[in-house]
Amino acid sequence: MPHRHRQAGPPPLPARTDRRPERLAAKKRRRDLGTALALDVADERTIVLDAGVISGRGRGRGVGSGVGLALAREFAAAAGA
Repeated sequence: MPHRHRQAGPPPLPARTDRRPERLAAKKRRRDLGTALALDVADERTIVLDAGVISGRGRGRGVGSGVGLALAREFAAAAGA
């Protein structure tokens, strides 16, 4: 069987750098932050262990919206302010 040579054509594209490890690391940092926030937020004097609980907070738009402000209101309410 004769040796097959690569047919003439454009050169192969250079290998692209894979950013997936960076993206996974950023996702892990967000998940860790979400877990830490969920542990700090009290809901009717019980600790929330599910980081997904805070994902729905502060999704509105306009003045007084945003997850940071929603959490600030919850902290103030928990502190009795």
